[in-house]
Amino acid sequence: MDDFRFEKLDIWKESIEISDVLFDYADKADDKRHYKFAEQLRSAGMSISNNIAEGSGSFSDKEFANFLNISRRSIFECANILSNRASRTTFIFNHTFAFILYPFSFISFIFNHTFVF
Repeated sequence: MDDFRFEKLDIWKESIEISDVLFDYADKADDKRHYKFAEQLRSAGMSISNNIAEGSGSFSDKEFANFLNISRRSIFECANILSNRASRTTFIFNHTFAFILYPFSFISFIFNHTFVF
């Protein structure tokens, strides 16, 4: 069976790692009964890798770039969700918040320096 194009992209692999972390925090939110927050975090987290995968099936670089831009914006959505909740809840401690956001900064850096939007 042929590999999908997205499976070869480092940025897709990194986005999968990030989604694992996001799902862990969503699970913690569920434990605190923050169900809407948890679902929004999961959805935005999956959007990162889903848009990379979907865009990799494009026939033009311009169309692919559009999907990558959507994926990049999902990173900012996740960062906002976590930032918003970090100072207002007990399941994300402020001293670990910078550690949580580092992968978002890294993957956003890759987007900004690899792809032209």
